[in-house]
Amino acid sequence: MEHHYTIKSIFLKKCILLFLVGIFLGCRTQSYVNKEPQLRDAIKIAINDYLHNPRVGKSEHFVELFIQEKDFCEGQFYIAFLFPYNRNRNVWKYPLAELLKYEGKYVQGIPTDYIIRKGRMFCWENPDKTLTSKMINLLKLYDQVLTDPNELMILTTDGGPILVYHFCQNDYTLFNTQIEEGFYREEVPCLPCSHKKR
Repeated sequence: MEHHYTIKSIFLKKCILLFLVGIFLGCRTQSYVNKEPQLRDAIKIAINDYLHNPRVGKSEHFVELFIQEKDFCEGQFYIAFLFPYNRNRNVWKYPLAELLKYEGKYVQGIPTDYIIRKGRMFCWENPDKTLTSKMINLLKLYDQVLTDPNELMILTTDGGPILVYHFCQNDYTLFNTQIEEGFYREEVPCLPCSHKKR
C-alpha cells in the first residue's frame, strides 16, 4: 500500500522498527548519553569500525544512527546503524515541505547532526542542534528528500539487519558489535565496564 509521509509518520515508523531492537536490548526510550564532544568520540569510533567491518556492505552511501542510553548490561549504551546493508532499504525519506517547516528547530524524527566519511553520510538526531539549511541540502544530496509533493513512498515491512555497537559509558575504547535481524539477535557478552562514569 502506498502512503504520503510526514515527519510524524516517519518518526512513528522508526519507533516501530526500534521497538523490536529495544525488546532484545532491554530499552524503552531514546535518550542521549554524555553530551558533546564525548558522545561524538564514540560515534567516530563506531563509524571507523563500521567502515572496516567485513560483515557489512560497502555500497551504502547514507546511514542513520540511533543512540540509546540504556543497554541490557549495566554501565553500557549502544549506537545502532540503521539499514546499513542495502541502499534499497532506506524505506523512509523526508518530505521537503516538512523539512522547511522545521528549519531552525529540533524535532524528533529528523537528523540534525552528521559526519561524512569516505563519501558516506552518517547522521543522527542531536537535541542540542537544530535543523539547518546545510543539513537539508545534504539530505537532498544523498537522495533522502522527497521534493515532489505528489511523490509516493512504498513502506516495506522488512527493516533488514541492524548493526549495533555496545560501548562502556566510562571507556569508549571498550566496545563490541552485534547483528539484529528480525527476531534474531546475536548473543554478545557484557563488557567489563566499571561503574564510574566520565
